[in-house]
Order: sequence, then structure tokens, then C-alpha cells
Amino acid sequence: MIIKNSNLRRALYYNRYKILGVIVAIILLFGIIQIMNQYAKQQLQKSETQNNTITNEINNNKQETPVIIGKEVSPENQQINNTIINQFISHCNNQKIQEAYNLLTEECKEQIFSNNIQNFQKDYVDVIFKTKKTYTLKNWISKQYDTYKIRIIEDILQTGDASSIQNAIEDYYTIIYKNNEYRLNIKGYIKREDINQQIQKNDIKITVLSKDVYTDYEKYNFKIENYTNNTVCIDTKKNGNTMYLLGENDRKYNSYYYELEDARLLINKGNIKTLSIKYNKIYSNQIRMTKVIFEDIILNYEQYKNVENKEQYQNKLKIEIEI
Repeated sequence: MIIKNSNLRRALYYNRYKILGVIVAIILLFGIIQIMNQYAKQQLQKSETQNNTITNEINNNKQETPVIIGKEVSPENQQINNTIINQFISHCNNQKIQEAYNLLTEECKEQIFSNNIQNFQKDYVDVIFKTKKTYTLKNWISKQYDTYKIRIIEDILQTGDASSIQNAIEDYYTIIYKNNEYRLNIKGYIKREDINQQIQKNDIKITVLSKDVYTDYEKYNFKIENYTNNTVCIDTKKNGNTMYLLGENDRKYNSYYYELEDARLLINKGNIKTLSIKYNKIYSNQIRMTKVIFEDIILNYEQYKNVENKEQYQNKLKIEIEI
């Protein structure tokens, strides 16, 4: 390009060193920000390594601590996993809500966001991705599915603020391969497992349909059929925790029974009800659950209500379902 304006040409000539200095300064600043960004990632990874001592707590009064277990992720799977996670983060960063939502499994959409894309935007994207984010990954559990511990941090290249490393947001992402597609479970939701085990006793039929596994609990989904001539109560919530899982270690994993409304536990005669119950079972994949147990099923709830001393009521039933 030829500059015909002599005044402009003269100004550029006399200020050429200043202009060159500004250009060099911009290049140096860009390089420094890149170095800061890389340094922050290294520090975050170093912090994760130092704090990655994980033990398994065997105490009925305490939660278990998740355990890293399973095989190493193959290089091929690692590349696939990295790609889908990177796509998801990129879509969130760029406010491509529909594209990010489409990368989630149907179960995750249902369990975490109630099948509502607006909930996904409001409760996840708008909360975490107000500014551009980057992330680090650490393999957490690899067996049937690959689960990663992810730490989401400010993109220092965008903000120039290295101190934001202290405000990392932690989550767990699981890669699910289903129907020839790779999809994500996020926000600590790991997976759904079909169970479909049932038992019928005293004209009450209980089917364990499936379970939804989270990092800090498991939720079992039941179908309960009442073929008696009375209203049945699955649990009175009066005698401690009488709904629980039994592990192969003979440990009881108690339910969050207090979260259930009393009306949800009643099944009228001839009726069928679906019911979901949470259990205090941290995800570790070390210990297999063997049974779901209901110890305090009331076979005639109308009769039970009229009994003054309910501790002496005898028309009860215990049901165990092998899973």
C-alpha cells in the first residue's frame, strides 16, 4: 500500500520507533498472558495431585469417601472424552445453549434439569459461564463408564487475573456411550442402571425398576402394586430407618426417608404407584448392593391409624428384593 498523503507519511516516518515499540509491547503482553494462563493450569494440576489422597470410610455413621478405581482410560477413549467435554465447555462459553444441551444424556436432562432447557441455562450456564472459562480434568472412576473430576476456572487469557485459580468450580462429568452416540452426564449425576427385579408377597408387588447414581447418593425407582383390600403404607417413618440397601459387605445404606411425604408412602387398594427413594450410598463402584429392604410395611393403614399404641401393631410385612 502506498501512502500518498505526505503529512501522514512524514508523521509515520518520524514516529516509526514509537509505533514499533507499541507493536512489540502488545506482542510481549499477549505472550505474558499466555504464560500466566499456562502457569495457572499447572498450579491447579499440582494442587489436585497434592490433595488427591482418597480413603474409603467404613463407618455406619459417616459417609463413604469416593475411591478412584478401575482401568486406565485408553488413548482412543481419552481423545473421544476430551473432545466431547471440550465441545460442551466451548458451547457454554459461547452461550450456544441448545448445542450444549444436546450433548447431555436424556437421563441427565430429566434428573438434573427436569427436561427443561431453560432450567439448564438458568441453573448451569448462567451461573458458571458468566465469563469465559477453561478447565482441567482428572480421571476419577473408569470402569463401565469414564467419570472425570473437572475443575472449571476463569480463562486467564481473557481476564488476566491469575488469582481466579482459587475460585475453581468442581464438578464430575461422565461420558456415556449409548445408541451409537457419546453424551455427557454433569452436575454429579453419574448414570442410570436398569434393574427390573421384583417380588410379590401378601398381595403386594414391588418392582425395582432402575437406579440413578450420583456422586453422593443413589436413587432407586420403584413400582408398587397393591392387590389387597386395604390401603397399604410402605413405611411409617416412626421406627428409625427401616427402608435401606444391603451391601455385599453386610452394611446397611440408609434411605433419606425424611424427604418423602407421608402421602407418597400410601397405596390405596387396587392401585399402582411409582416411588423414588434416595439412599446414603456414595459412588465408588467397589461395593455391590445385594438387596433393597422394606421392614415396616403396614398392611392395613386405616386399622393402624386407630391403634393407640402403634408400637404393638403386628399386621406388618417385611419385603426383601434381591438386586
